[in-house]
Amino acid sequence: MKGAIHFENVNFQKIANNSRVRLLQLEKLGFVEIGKGCLKYRYQTDPKTIKIDKGCQALVIDMTQTFSNYFSVENGVNLGVEIIERLDEYVKYFYFSDENIGEKEFHDRLVFTEEKLWRLLYEGPGNGDMSDVEDQSNAIVQQTKKDAFINAVDGFSNLISTCLKVSARITLGKWKPEDTRALTEAIQFNKIPVCNYESLHQVIVNHYSYNQTVFGALKVDQKQIIKRSK
Repeated sequence: MKGAIHFENVNFQKIANNSRVRLLQLEKLGFVEIGKGCLKYRYQTDPKTIKIDKGCQALVIDMTQTFSNYFSVENGVNLGVEIIERLDEYVKYFYFSDENIGEKEFHDRLVFTEEKLWRLLYEGPGNGDMSDVEDQSNAIVQQTKKDAFINAVDGFSNLISTCLKVSARITLGKWKPEDTRALTEAIQFNKIPVCNYESLHQVIVNHYSYNQTVFGALKVDQKQIIKRSK
């Protein structure tokens, strides 16, 4: 196959499913180019352009993946992220889903899940009471409860991990408050931001010191975990 097929302003939802899947596969191989204005998936958000230096873009992408994973488990609806463009000064992407739900419900869930994920950072995944999940005397322990708790822990852990990465960059002078704003905008679907980036930046500076958190956690007796050969 020589050359490439270029699509522009095409609604791929109107193409037969098998052909659509094939075209998306060919796109990854470089034989098909899906240009501007194309609707590839059942639902996709408007493209987001996050202005941030290339060296910090990985954290923005990490944040989108954290949101995508948390959304999928929390709602039982798959959510993907597609990167459109990465240049030195910005990254551009959109979220998408092929689930058979209404468009309004799709966007409402994005808004609700954004609020719930940020709340985890300040409230944690729960109060630690797992009795209703762990109590084997219960006749039926709902799998959804287990999944919800694990998803909350995973989401919380990923947010903490991002905060530590940001903290290290702040310490080295490679991260500014404006970068924290870009990070929060990566998963912003509410018209009014749920997370105040200035407050978040200060929380990271005050409570997520990379040296104290990481190296403090590593201050253990090595003899307890490593058998040294004589």
